[in-house]
Amino acid sequence: MSFLEVLGNYRKEFPLEEEEEVFAGIGSLLKEAERVNGILQILKNKNSGVHRILMRKNKTYETLMNHYITPDMYLYPNELIWSAEDFSTGTPTNTKMNIVFPKSTNWAAEFRQYFNEARYKNEQILTPNKTIKSYIEDLSKIKDIESADIEEYAKMFKFLIAEPSFFNLPLKHIYRLVKESNYVFTPDEASRFLFLTKSNNKSSITILLDVIDCGDLSPVDSLKLLSAFGNCPLLKPLISNINVISNAINAQEKELDDAKKELGDREIYFIGKCMLSIDNNEEGESFVSISYYNGYKMAFQFIGSEKARIEIRIDEYQHLDPNYESFTQDGHEYSIKFIPQDTKIIEEFRRVQYKAKYNVYQKNVN
Repeated sequence: MSFLEVLGNYRKEFPLEEEEEVFAGIGSLLKEAERVNGILQILKNKNSGVHRILMRKNKTYETLMNHYITPDMYLYPNELIWSAEDFSTGTPTNTKMNIVFPKSTNWAAEFRQYFNEARYKNEQILTPNKTIKSYIEDLSKIKDIESADIEEYAKMFKFLIAEPSFFNLPLKHIYRLVKESNYVFTPDEASRFLFLTKSNNKSSITILLDVIDCGDLSPVDSLKLLSAFGNCPLLKPLISNINVISNAINAQEKELDDAKKELGDREIYFIGKCMLSIDNNEEGESFVSISYYNGYKMAFQFIGSEKARIEIRIDEYQHLDPNYESFTQDGHEYSIKFIPQDTKIIEEFRRVQYKAKYNVYQKNVN
């Protein structure tokens, strides 16, 4: 069934009365180690004009996402990631959303456009007297920011950083606002904040590291923050226990090196960490690799276990499921969930697997 047919059937199942559809697309919601496919809509209330996001799971139509687009929400620069007070479970819960649309469509660009437009329109409805942009324009006109009274702006901080034009302010303005706001960033928020500040300022952003508060960072969160900037040493003042971080990085690198050594001299095109299931039975964490040695092979090397390595020859008939990293071969169903569920890792795995399969096909044809 085509995308248009799926959307058509969905609209018949859920006709709109008090709302109108601004955007609709079919995508995957990434939640921890889970990937759920569904229909995502941006809906506008005909009476109030307020916009919300609604997503339902394919086939079962279970609600996956249901929340308003508020002025303090924003999408990450290179990915469709945002946080919201979501009502899909019936109880408002602060939830991180991560959506991936098929590359064969223009839905990702369209969603970003309509999301931002809805945010501005909702802002005008909820705060009609003064917009976030006008606050930022007023801030830009303050020459002596060090001695100015910015209490009103500091209270608005979480709304100001949702607006991209905020990062066009002089660095000294941004520094003072961070300091006065006492805002506690999540690691993801801090990564975005530093990335956008650095992108829009030629001067060094080192001074911001003295005032950015990420609370008590766990080693995992610290690793996330470090990896976002390629292990930039400027981020070290954010981390209370750098030895723990170094040890964790070294342990990860050693695991990877050991897995590569075990594969011997073969040429490795891809390697990544995953949870492997065979015939719906969870086998455990492993490294999955695609390499060449007397043919293309996919190997699974189990971590912290004495289970023997599993090797599968890649042939022209090995087809990955369009929505999940799974395939059937030699009478068994293999399912791979990458750790973490990073879209770039997943896309690279699919690209390398397809190329290997295509090379086998070309060789057989010739």
